[in-house]
Amino acid sequence: MLLNGRRTEIALCLLYLAGALVLLALAFLTPMFYYIPDAALAAVIIMAVTDMINFSMIRHLWTINSMLLSLLFYKLYLVSRQQKQTK
Repeated sequence: MLLNGRRTEIALCLLYLAGALVLLALAFLTPMFYYIPDAALAAVIIMAVTDMINFSMIRHLWTINSMLLSLLFYKLYLVSRQQKQTK
């Protein structure tokens, strides 16, 4: 909550509370993540990241310069492949 560009005290308290809850969850629930299959954790991460991708911008970039966008995806592929080899 912003009021004239400043955070209100209630919003700041809620922010600290949310941070504390995340830290508590990480501290006590991390051992339980061991039993969750990797594919399920990957699906959660993919669903969280999908909202961050602007697909209309990708379509727009494809119409402007498809070669440049193809090069971008190829570089992304090479980087992900290189990270797999280093593990």
